[in-house]
Amino acid sequence: MKNNKYEFIYEEYGEKMKHSIGDIIFVSKKWNDTDLVWPFSDLDIRIILEKKKYDFFEVNEKIFEVHKRIEKKNKINQRILEHTPGYVFLENELFNHRVEDVNNWSFCYGDISKFKKLKDYYERFNKDNKNNDYYKRIIIKRYKKFSFDNEFNQYKNGEHDKYMIYCIVWHYYFPCIYAIYSINDNKVKNRKIDENFIKNDMILSIYKKIKDGSISNKDYNINDLIKIVDKEISQELIKNNIELIIEKSDDTNILEAISMLRTRICRYKLYLDDTLTFDRNYLINREINELRFIINEINNKTKNTKVEELLKYINEDDKEPRDILEYSLQYFYNNKEIFNNIMNGIY
Repeated sequence: MKNNKYEFIYEEYGEKMKHSIGDIIFVSKKWNDTDLVWPFSDLDIRIILEKKKYDFFEVNEKIFEVHKRIEKKNKINQRILEHTPGYVFLENELFNHRVEDVNNWSFCYGDISKFKKLKDYYERFNKDNKNNDYYKRIIIKRYKKFSFDNEFNQYKNGEHDKYMIYCIVWHYYFPCIYAIYSINDNKVKNRKIDENFIKNDMILSIYKKIKDGSISNKDYNINDLIKIVDKEISQELIKNNIELIIEKSDDTNILEAISMLRTRICRYKLYLDDTLTFDRNYLINREINELRFIINEINNKTKNTKVEELLKYINEDDKEPRDILEYSLQYFYNNKEIFNNIMNGIY
């Protein structure tokens, strides 16, 4: 018997991806099951492949087709699988480089012994190798920038209002608090949510009510709640003496950028697919900063003129987000050999 409703999706998604791609070692997700709230929480999936050279354009086509079929099965899946996987890593890369994101992973499908081996490896080396810039980027991306324009918008009436409360707490407050306490503590956290870190009684009450399903949209003013979260995060940053300054790019950043690039083609195809049944402009809008990070990091490392040309285009202020994704998707295909080599770490 399945322990939670998400496990049905893990199994179907993993099996169909394995059948299509073939070289999957395991599929994982960001955060633990206890951090998820059905049906509000989406899945941030990571795919781990065997070490070899790939046609990542073909891999992306396969991911796109599998993801699209599962997502279209019902309306709940539209939220749970609103976007394709965020990263594709080769197994050896996770042992050869420090990938802070691994600390947040939990198992979905595949070879669980290899997943446990990876987690054990990171547990042993966490204390002396923690990359605080990773956690600072989590805060910088969110602090005083929360907007419902970047959130799923298909819920109706009272359910929509409950979801907005969930978004403020789960998508804004908890990631920032998680990052602050990860910076401040030598022990890396592997869960987004720890009740011990919630210092505000109202936020603690909201958290408990969302988890048990008793939250009411009539109990809270949305704008006031955002201000309360702004203040709580500001106080925690001051109390923990954290300055939001990022050090220069390093090898961890380039691996993160390449592993994200390996999923942009399928992601953009999904976002730009007009046959799907709901407006994805909120996803398109928030994707632009991700794309700029990816191409900027790769440009810093490769100094390839084609990468530089793309970076120049996506940084122009007069471009609409949808136009940027359409142009970038076609640009990848027009320069397939260059970008496939980059995705294979050849540059």
